[in-house]
Amino acid sequence: MIGTEKSTIDISIVLPALNQEGNLDELHQRLGQLLLALQKGCELIFVDDGSSDRSLELMRKLAEQDHNMATAGLTRNFGQRPASAAGTFILPPVKAEAMYDPSFPAISDPGRVTVVERK
Repeated sequence: MIGTEKSTIDISIVLPALNQEGNLDELHQRLGQLLLALQKGCELIFVDDGSSDRSLELMRKLAEQDHNMATAGLTRNFGQRPASAAGTFILPPVKAEAMYDPSFPAISDPGRVTVVERK
């Protein structure tokens, strides 16, 4: 489960992924722990960027178990920035501020994750 059981979403995280089937469970678990500590309503949006492995299938299974998670699958590999942008189309129109926390150890490139805190 990502974040708290709040009905409002305060933070949305969009993560593009390409051929990451071996990392998705752990990433989901680690993000869940981090977001739970924030005590805010959070959602996680995984975008499969045309993976040739079982990434999209695993994302969908995780989303079935976690009501604060959504997935999107692209028909081919478009690259991380277009995949991130595709994930933002799932979000409803909101006043938001994009952020990146370099202290989070699972993220080495700020272009790989989009965090949106709703104002």
